Amino acid sequence: MIFLTSCQNEDQFTPRIYPFISSTGVNSIDETGTSLDFELKDFGLDQITSYGIEFLETELVENRFNTEQFYIREIKGKPDGDRVTIKLTSDLVPNRNYVAYPFVKTGTSKITGKGIRFTAKGSSPPQILQISKTVLGLNSFFEIIGKNFSSKKGFNTVEIPGAAEFFSVNVLDYTIDTLIIGAFTQNYYKGDADRKFDLKVVTRNQFVIEPAHFSIDYPKILAINMLDVKSGDEVIVTLNLENDPTILYFTLNWGLSKQFPLTLQKIGDNLYKTSILNDIPAGKYKVGLFAAQGYTSKNISAGGLTHVEFDQELIVRE
Repeated sequence: MIFLTSCQNEDQFTPRIYPFISSTGVNSIDETGTSLDFELKDFGLDQITSYGIEFLETELVENRFNTEQFYIREIKGKPDGDRVTIKLTSDLVPNRNYVAYPFVKTGTSKITGKGIRFTAKGSSPPQILQISKTVLGLNSFFEIIGKNFSSKKGFNTVEIPGAAEFFSVNVLDYTIDTLIIGAFTQNYYKGDADRKFDLKVVTRNQFVIEPAHFSIDYPKILAINMLDVKSGDEVIVTLNLENDPTILYFTLNWGLSKQFPLTLQKIGDNLYKTSILNDIPAGKYKVGLFAAQGYTSKNISAGGLTHVEFDQELIVRE
């Protein structure tokens, strides 16, 4: 990608090819954020694919040894008109000085306007609009859709008060309006099944709480069609899953010296089947369900796993 900077002399670039930006300045500043204006003097022939503002603390911009990345507010598509106003509603610390650069992107280039300097008065607090899951443990991953999150991972944190002993909660992927969360089982919760847990999202020093949102459960076996079997028998189990795990095993004597993980094949809505292998010796077995869920993006790969025993034993006969 070619990086270009707009300047006062438009003839330096061919108007028929590259868009031309003029940085107008600050539109408004208050405790909820800062609005900045810029103008597209010429849209050019190249198709505009996105536009926005990148900004950073002035002291970092002026430090030639700085390696900190810019905060970015990018909007896909082409502006509706030649005058553009974008409000920065997060990542602004009161009384801190910033430099902001408007930009547009085409398929082959990024054109940046002159810097706009301002002193922030604050940011808007984060908002939660939607949470994709309501049960922890049953789901190792969930999505939070909202507003005013940070465009840098380290400034977004998620907490589930009262559940820190049972889950390690991490922000895996993020934008200013979406957080992908991993909630990985550390210890199994054995408390009140009806208890509800809050969700707390913190962006810098501001936070929002969604009260009594989560319950806790784990992937488990609800029923087995037969508990007295012999080699070659087909066993059908009913599970409580909300989504298909990456790895799923029907386990015999999990964690013991002679354990047998049997692959489960889905045959219906939360119905799975497996076969008793010929090499499984006769005897009584503790039965359980091993489930692993994975998440992969361009930024990270992560996984969570659980194992929950069924409350009855399986008898394998000669």
